[in-house]
Amino acid sequence: MVLPNFMVPGQGKSGTTMIHAALKAHPEVFVPDEKEIGFFYDEKYHYGSPYYEYHYYNGYNGEKMIGDCFSANMFGEHVPERICEYLGPNTRFIFAMRQPVDRAISHYSMAVRQLREMKTFEEALKKEASRYTLHPKIRQGQSYIGRGYYATQIKQFLKYFPRKNMMFLILEEDFTESKQAETLKNMFQFLGVSPISTRRKRFLDFTQRKSFLINAAPKELGLNVSVFSDIAKYLNISVKAPTRELRERLSLLETLLKNNVDDEYAKAVFKVHYENEVRELEDIIDRDLSIWYARY
Repeated sequence: MVLPNFMVPGQGKSGTTMIHAALKAHPEVFVPDEKEIGFFYDEKYHYGSPYYEYHYYNGYNGEKMIGDCFSANMFGEHVPERICEYLGPNTRFIFAMRQPVDRAISHYSMAVRQLREMKTFEEALKKEASRYTLHPKIRQGQSYIGRGYYATQIKQFLKYFPRKNMMFLILEEDFTESKQAETLKNMFQFLGVSPISTRRKRFLDFTQRKSFLINAAPKELGLNVSVFSDIAKYLNISVKAPTRELRERLSLLETLLKNNVDDEYAKAVFKVHYENEVRELEDIIDRDLSIWYARY
């Protein structure tokens, strides 16, 4: 049976796309083309390991290391136990993290661009807890604050896996232009594969982003297929005329994207939600994170 022996469980908007691209480029590593698998996070888990192997690992060709790079696995409280059950306690983990308020804002901005979010950042944070009772995909997509509790999440993994099997990367320090090569070298060393040079790939070109915007718009927004077509028209992909509903939503979208988060509000969010969490994280990963405190 071909199953992963390492995971990149998140967090989203913290460099996981770059990591996935670098792993894809390494001849001794196999990761599926699809980055956002979600097998251990959502209901696909109940389909069993044959489903997991067949749908994501049938392209395996004898590579030494096999990975899963789903960026919300770190967020799911139930995920570490499921991974341990399926893959065993020797599984290795690469955790990527970013200043948590910056991560939340980036996550929120992406959700707005994808028409998954129609509230201001402040309003969305107030509603976040109530959204946790919804479908896991909705919770995953709108967990702006929740996904930044890194220490709490890592402690869940430490219940099932040893600290020596974990690598921790900080976006603001490890993914700078001057540090990327060293970071990749250390990552490959951690995985036990040859140190090779890989170039960073662009996350998505503009055409892919436009396509994703249309195909990923969620049903909970109340947009039907004809409205999707109108979004395509707005992006010069089709010729159908915009509806009033679409015009209103696009106008709101434009307003939300222009509504920058106030630094004082961001500072308050960090103090209320993350200050103690980051201090605990420093102890867990044995690393100074003063660069995060200085951000706001």
